[in-house]
Amino acid sequence: MKERNISHDGAIEVIFDKDKTGFYCPSTKDVLSVSSQISQITKREFLLSPQTEQEVKRDIKNGRYVIIGNSEKIIGFSKTNLLAPNWMEISKSYVDPDYRRQGVYKQMKEEVISRNLGANLISITASPAVEYVNKGLGFERQKLHTLPMPVVKALMKEYLSSFEKVIFQIKNSFVGKRIWVRKVYIK
Repeated sequence: MKERNISHDGAIEVIFDKDKTGFYCPSTKDVLSVSSQISQITKREFLLSPQTEQEVKRDIKNGRYVIIGNSEKIIGFSKTNLLAPNWMEISKSYVDPDYRRQGVYKQMKEEVISRNLGANLISITASPAVEYVNKGLGFERQKLHTLPMPVVKALMKEYLSSFEKVIFQIKNSFVGKRIWVRKVYIK
C-alpha cells in the first residue's frame, strides 16, 4: 500500500500500486451500487451464503464489511458478524478471480483483525488457501463443541436464519468446512 487518499465525497481509499484501488468505504451515493454488486456476488458464488441488497447495505452502514475496490469494481470483501461479547465471525470473504494469489485476501483479513482488536475471531472455511492464511495470522483449528455455547447458538442462528440460508447450508454440508479461531489472550 502506498498512500491514503480522502476523496472529495468523503470515501476513503488506501491506494495500491497496481490498479489504484484499495480499502474502500463507500460514500452515501455509492452504497447502493456497492451493495448491489456484493449481493450479486453472494448469490452467484457457490461457497458464499446469499445476502440481499438491503442486508448488504445495512451491514456496510454498520461497518461490518472490509471492501477492496471502488464503486465501479469490487475486487474483494469480507464481512464480520458479532456472535457474542468478544467473539466475531469473519464471513462472506471473496476475492475476484483476477486478483487471487496476490495477497489481497491476507490484506483484507489483516484489516479485519486490526478493526477488531480484543475480539476472538472465527473463520469457517473449506478453502486450503484460506486455511493457509489463517495459520499465518495465528488462527488455530477448533471443534464446534469447544466453542462457548453463546457463540455456537449465534452461529446456528446466523446460518439457519432464512430458508435461502438453510438451503445453502444443505447444499454445502459435505464440502468439509472447518472452524478456525484466533483467540485473544488477556494477561
